[in-house]
Amino acid sequence: MIPFARIISYGNKVIAPVVKDFKARVGTHYFVLYEDGSLYGRGSQIGYLFGDGINHSTAITEWYKIRDDVDSFTISPNFLFVKTKSGDYFISAGRATSVFFGSGLSNANTWVNCNSVMALSPGGYPFKAVYSTSTSSPDALFCIDENNDLYSTGFTNSNYITGTGTTTAKGLTKILANVKYVSIPGDVAAWAITNDNRLYRWGGNATRLLANGTGTNTLNVPTEYVNASGVKFTDVFVKTSMVYLRATDGSLWVNGAMTTGQAGGGVATATYGTPTQIAGVTFNQVFDAPPQNAAGTFMLQGSTIKYAGNSAQYGGIGSSAGTNVLTWTAVVGIPTIDFSKPLSAISGPSNSMIFANGKLYGTGYVPNLFGYVNPGGGQYVYTFVELELPQ
Repeated sequence: MIPFARIISYGNKVIAPVVKDFKARVGTHYFVLYEDGSLYGRGSQIGYLFGDGINHSTAITEWYKIRDDVDSFTISPNFLFVKTKSGDYFISAGRATSVFFGSGLSNANTWVNCNSVMALSPGGYPFKAVYSTSTSSPDALFCIDENNDLYSTGFTNSNYITGTGTTTAKGLTKILANVKYVSIPGDVAAWAITNDNRLYRWGGNATRLLANGTGTNTLNVPTEYVNASGVKFTDVFVKTSMVYLRATDGSLWVNGAMTTGQAGGGVATATYGTPTQIAGVTFNQVFDAPPQNAAGTFMLQGSTIKYAGNSAQYGGIGSSAGTNVLTWTAVVGIPTIDFSKPLSAISGPSNSMIFANGKLYGTGYVPNLFGYVNPGGGQYVYTFVELELPQ
């Protein structure tokens, strides 16, 4: 464990560490990365994720220092994958190692060096971004290289989430070219957008995530989506039951199975087999949201974060109501957004958390808010409050 006081004094100046990134697996694992390379974690169901050879079978209730040399990282339910400041790649927790990279690397409960596979892509370029399925099994890894080619590997299922056309992909397989980024919520479906704003999707269509209407249940490989009316899109964000798309004019389009009003269009339940515009709504960015099994979403409109979906108490909008929030409503407690810093949202049991302005904010069930003490004494807070990060 680590103490909660780490500031550096330079003469009469005190410089606090700068947070670079925050990621979580829904309800269990939480990780924070500082600019100096320090990576910390906490939560439950950790097992061997920390790569220290220890089976953390009970919950880690304080921030635990994992490494001090990390440049970037990604997580899944069963592994932690890091790139160090020196350019080396490591994976922890073992289970996925040999499946991802073939027999050349074996499973282990400590860090395994992956340079033999990750030093360069099969096309001969360094990797610039790595993504993973973070909300549920199976474990899959997606990598974009400097040539903007998208590769994938790992476990999949009947939804063919790796996009390789096979149920288990060993080694990195190129699945798409000219990719800007990919959005993968878990084991259902994925969407990618290219640098010239073409959209591709693959996986399962159980909740109409593939924009196929009621048609094909799966797309085994990336398949282009073209809007029948000629609408062009600049961004896409996928959740387990909804896809959010931003058109070139900033308007919001959705497809999927809505159950709690999470499209913010004024109705609670609807199924959108193909992308459908939500009238009167424009936005900058949609990002992830409330607790596991709670269907809600946060979006950024201008410099204001808004919420729509399941139960007002998850949205931090100042209301304790258990009713659905059917229109986009501003959250309370988060200052004006500093756009020079990362912005994301994650969730925990009975909680929503937002990482903004280099700080972590939470709302909902107090015992799950990292030691926060509610001045009002209740077990819930209904606005966002600042949470403790390792210092």
